[in-house]
Amino acid sequence: MFKFLRGLGFVFALVIFFGFIGFLIQSYDSSRVEKTLPPPGEIVDLGTHSLHVNVVGSDGYPIVLESAIGGWSEDWSLVVPLLADLGQVVVYDRAGYGWSEVGALLRSPEIIVEELNQLLAGLELEPPYILVGHSEGASYIHLFASKYPEKVAGLVFLDARIPEFEERVPAAKQGREMNQKISAILGGFSRIGVFRLAYWAMGERMVPMVQEFPKETQDRYVRVGLRPKYFETVRNEGMMVEEMDLLVKEAGGFKNTPLVVVSQNRDRDNENTESKEAWIELQQDLTKLSTTSTFMFANTSNHQIHIYDPETVVEAVQWVIERIR
Repeated sequence: MFKFLRGLGFVFALVIFFGFIGFLIQSYDSSRVEKTLPPPGEIVDLGTHSLHVNVVGSDGYPIVLESAIGGWSEDWSLVVPLLADLGQVVVYDRAGYGWSEVGALLRSPEIIVEELNQLLAGLELEPPYILVGHSEGASYIHLFASKYPEKVAGLVFLDARIPEFEERVPAAKQGREMNQKISAILGGFSRIGVFRLAYWAMGERMVPMVQEFPKETQDRYVRVGLRPKYFETVRNEGMMVEEMDLLVKEAGGFKNTPLVVVSQNRDRDNENTESKEAWIELQQDLTKLSTTSTFMFANTSNHQIHIYDPETVVEAVQWVIERIR
């Protein structure tokens, strides 16, 4: 029994030791990462905290890109250069992501919408804007358009989150709640340098999606993106999803403001027929939010349409611009 306890104590000591070493490595890397990998855009002070934003292009409507929960500016790396020919592309990191500082401890969808409004005003970009939102990002731009309809020229939803989907498919809610728990665990791993060490060992293979990006983006994605604050922010935003869903339900439509709804049409093959049909039906129903709307499939993409099918994103924005004119 004594030998067993001594062996157990030795294992525990090793775990503590390597965890401490990992923590030191992560702390060191975090302290220097923003010097070695500086933000491509500018840092805008909102008063309580600052946000990173990058504006690319010079002519045309401002095209504002809003990420999903867990998404940030580097997710749009393949889309931004393509959209820059159509207008002023605005890509930013919400509080807690990428190069942006962590915001107030109490976050809410209304605060996020207001921070975006403050950011755009600080950049002195003349409205109206074309808003492009992916997944939960579509919910954020829905709320923005509801609060500031005079500032919105058109909208593009990319595989938008739909509150009614979890009501139709309860397993989807269970999956979201499981992801919340996983985010908390991954946050603990990130504090002791697990992701940094894994990236050293595996490179871009650690996150398969990253292989789609240019080489200079890959390093930034892991070292800047997957820091402890990232997982805390994912968890905090995830906790307010149900509140956001209620606000979206109450927000109503966009009258005749041009709207494009883009849905994935590929990776739901592993789901049951009821789930697939519910997803497509609800996505198509979103076109009812505007009398000037259309629906598109991203046939070569999974949920990450802006990464795996950026050309369809460009097509959707072009459709909106043609209807504005």
